[in-house]
Amino acid sequence: MNRRALLRATAGAFGVALAGCAATGGDRPTPTTVAPVASDLVRSGIGPFPHGISVSNPGDDSVSVTVRVSRDDDLLYRKTHRVPPGDTERTVAGITEGSFPEGNRTVRIEFASGDRTRGVTVEVHDCLGDVICSVGSDGLDVIYSIC
Repeated sequence: MNRRALLRATAGAFGVALAGCAATGGDRPTPTTVAPVASDLVRSGIGPFPHGISVSNPGDDSVSVTVRVSRDDDLLYRKTHRVPPGDTERTVAGITEGSFPEGNRTVRIEFASGDRTRGVTVEVHDCLGDVICSVGSDGLDVIYSIC
């Protein structure tokens, strides 16, 4: 076999191999990541905040909990927090002193862990305390305090 024939055969086989990869590449799902979101009204961290958002994990294993806060169609906050086992209550975020538009001080706070989701809609005012999600073997429970 002469050198030109060998090159043509090799290039043809290489081209077919690449075409096969390109054809099957679209069939594989692409991984997606959820980017954290924060705003002036909701911040990540331990505070102090006038209205804390906390997670408790009394179980024996660490859990990941995604906290999402929205107002109308605006996403104010979204972040996934890793909560170690035995945590009685950990502040992960909070509603700040930021100004809400008059007449619309309602926010939706949702917690998701695995295939479980729970949420609560609250009116932000001076009497609102903390919003707490407890992760248990039987699901998620959300409570909040008011004066």
